[in-house]
Amino acid sequence: MAEAAPTAPNCLKTIEWMWQSNPNPWSKSEPAEWSHYSDLENLIIEEAFQDKQPRALLDDYYIDFKRKRQILNLDEYKQRPIERVERKREDKHLREARFMDLPVGKGRSFGGQYGWVSPFVIEDKQRPIKRVEREREDKHLREARFMDLPVGKGRSFGGQYGWVSPFVIEVRRHLKLEPDDLPSKKPNMIPMLIEKAARGIIEEGKHIGKEREAEKLAKMLREKKNAGMEEVWKCCAYLYTLESFLYKTLNAAMRLVGDSEHEQVWRSKVRTLGPFGLLLWDDPFNTKLTTKKTLYRGAELTKEQIASYEEMAKDEAYGSFQAYTSTSRNREKAERFGNTLFIMEVLIAFIADLSLLSEYTNEEEELVTP
Repeated sequence: MAEAAPTAPNCLKTIEWMWQSNPNPWSKSEPAEWSHYSDLENLIIEEAFQDKQPRALLDDYYIDFKRKRQILNLDEYKQRPIERVERKREDKHLREARFMDLPVGKGRSFGGQYGWVSPFVIEDKQRPIKRVEREREDKHLREARFMDLPVGKGRSFGGQYGWVSPFVIEVRRHLKLEPDDLPSKKPNMIPMLIEKAARGIIEEGKHIGKEREAEKLAKMLREKKNAGMEEVWKCCAYLYTLESFLYKTLNAAMRLVGDSEHEQVWRSKVRTLGPFGLLLWDDPFNTKLTTKKTLYRGAELTKEQIASYEEMAKDEAYGSFQAYTSTSRNREKAERFGNTLFIMEVLIAFIADLSLLSEYTNEEEELVTP
C-alpha cells in the first residue's frame, strides 16, 4: 500500500479526556479510578474545548468545562469529575472486541461456504473527568476488536461465495450499480456514496442512542466528498479503526450472511451501512492479492466450537468469514485473548494494512476484507 498520509486528528495522539469511575468519586478514602472516553467522545470533547465552548454534548451526558464535570442529560444531579491530560498516551491492552470477537454469528464456527459498554452505565452522583495529553503507545491489542468470532452464533464459517461478499453484492444491487460501477473507477460516484454513507451512519447511530457520535463520523466523512478515492478510502479506513459503534454494527450484520434465521437482519443494514461498507471494500491501494502471510486473532470458544473447527481441519473443509475481520501481525499480543488462537496462513486474499492509519499503531492491525 502507498504511504498513507495521516488522517487522524492530532488530539487523539497527545490528549485524552477521562472520567472518574470509582464507585464514590467524592470519597477521600476511596482510591480514585479513571476511565477513558471512547475515541469519538474524545474528539467531540476536545473539539468543543478548543473552540472555547462552555460544554461538549455527548449522547447521554454533557461536559461542563468550567466545573470540570460530566453531567447526565436527564438528571443534573448525576455528575462525575473529569480531567484533561496531556502526556504520552499508553494503550494498556489490545481492543478485545476488535481482535477477539468470533467473526461469525453466535452458535456458528464459520459462515456458509462462499457489547458495547458506555462509561455512562454507572449513574452515581457527581464524578470528575480529566484530559490527558501524551504520545499514544499501543502496547496491546484492543480485546473487543480482535477477539470476537467473525461469524454468526452457531456457525463455524460462512459459505463458499466466491471473491465478492453477498453483502457487497446486495449493496451494489440496492444502489443499482453495474459490475464496473465502483468509486475507484468512476470518481463521479464518490459524492453520492459519501452522502448515502453519512446518512446511513446517522440513522444507525440514532437507533442505538449514539446520535452525537454518528454525526461526528458523518461530518468527518463528508469532509472528503470532493476528494479522490485514495483520500476517501483512507478516511473510511481511519473511521473503521476508531473505537465506535460503526465497525461493531457493520460487522455484526455481515456476520449473519448465510444464516437463514437472520437473513432479514443483515439485509436491513444494506441500505444504511452498505454505502460505507462499499467505500471501505473498494480499496484503491490493495489491487493485488496478498499471499504467504500469517495473521492472528484470538477467540473465546466453547468445547463444541473447538471440536467443530478440529473436524473441519481434519476433513480439509473450506469456509469463509463474511465480515471485515481484524487480525494482528503480532502473535504474542493476539495470544493474550480467549482460549483459542486463530493462526491464519494466507494463501491468497485481499488484505489492508491499517496500522499506518490507526490511532493504535502497535496493534499491527491487518484487515481481511470479505
